[in-house]
Amino acid sequence: MKITVVLAILLSPLIIFQSEIFSQQFIKITSGDIVNDGAYSEGAYWIDFNTDGYPDLFVTNIVNQNNLLYQNNKDGTFTKINTGNIVNDGGFSYGGCFGDFNGDGYDDVYVINGGSNSPSVKFYYQNNGNSTFTKISTGSFVTDISGAWGSSSVDYDKDGNLDIFVANFNTTNYLYKGIGNSTFLKITTGNLVTDIGPSITPVWCDYDNDGNSDLFVANSNFSSGQANFLYKNLGDGNFLKITSG
Repeated sequence: MKITVVLAILLSPLIIFQSEIFSQQFIKITSGDIVNDGAYSEGAYWIDFNTDGYPDLFVTNIVNQNNLLYQNNKDGTFTKINTGNIVNDGGFSYGGCFGDFNGDGYDDVYVINGGSNSPSVKFYYQNNGNSTFTKISTGSFVTDISGAWGSSSVDYDKDGNLDIFVANFNTTNYLYKGIGNSTFLKITTGNLVTDIGPSITPVWCDYDNDGNSDLFVANSNFSSGQANFLYKNLGDGNFLKITSG
């Protein structure tokens, strides 16, 4: 369907702008593993893990089901990846975050497990650059047990290394400062990691445009309203909790 829109500006002389707007059409895809795999999925993420310029799909599943990874074939179809820990570690995976955590130019995968009923460790898969991943099992960022619901990565201190924030349900949240080469230092002081709430989803954004990434944390107790958290990044490794508004 094509709609022609005519806009007239009442100035002298009269100027008329005409543009054609085409309605967007979608076709439901019904073939391929990507739309026929049955799973208890909680999260889905586009990630170009092989850096070929086409987004691949990673899906996190709970109730000890394996997570899913589909490689983009560049022709509108996807190939399901069946080998490697990244698709064979069963867990209660509620989501994850992604980024080049070791600085080799390839995005790595960090998966949070747990939720409110199944506290668990995390999964971290380092991208080898050849469409395979190596699972890293050491370090507090993967061995800490919590009921994690969400995570988000950002370089909050602008040192060139990505950091990870993990939102936990009804316990303190976690902040892991990246120190390079897929290693992290757990931050244990400051309101960012001492406030307790039913935290579900974190998101970083420089909301006040001062050049520092601030943090918003969405909370929910599943039965009634719950105040969310907003932390202003002061630029020196500390955060100011915003309590008004």
